[in-house]
Amino acid sequence: MEYYTTKAFYSFPVSDDSTRELLQKIDALEQKVESSDDPETKYELALLYQKLYYRLPYFEQLTCAQLGGRWLSGAAGGNYMPALLMMGSAYDRGDKTFQMSQNREFAIRYYKKAAELGNVEAMYQLGVIYEKYSASILLGKYRTQLEWYPDERDSRDAVRALEWYEKAAAKGHEKAREAADRLRRLPKKYYPSPL
Repeated sequence: MEYYTTKAFYSFPVSDDSTRELLQKIDALEQKVESSDDPETKYELALLYQKLYYRLPYFEQLTCAQLGGRWLSGAAGGNYMPALLMMGSAYDRGDKTFQMSQNREFAIRYYKKAAELGNVEAMYQLGVIYEKYSASILLGKYRTQLEWYPDERDSRDAVRALEWYEKAAAKGHEKAREAADRLRRLPKKYYPSPL
């Protein structure tokens, strides 16, 4: 018998067992979330929707991505660390499976929240983001990207990158230590002093 789920707004027939099983897991977790506002369960739901995304017909993928993004956002709103990191990553690179376009400000917002809660990887990723955009500005690369961020033509991003790298390095992150050393070796014209 075909399995149809109306709970997740899908009305297509599912013939393979693995997709049917995935939909049943989603339905069970959605019922669990209704009774308890657990961010970990919301995160699990987001991951299941992400898996389901590639198994759906094209016309259903948008709905699936929106639902997955909604659950991921809800988990991040509950300060669930894996969700905060995934939201930062999704906005940093853009993620169609969660219907999130690339947005530097949102990526920074979620990574900062995770960093404030003590996550070392979030500190390192903030350094990477700031370094990426300061390099674009200072070295004149990616001008088309910068047109979307006219207020971001601030060379202090290199200083911010170094600050976040140093915070992560102080907590033992090896890549952050290497990145901080690399930034310190830049000529002063590429690495200005903070105002």
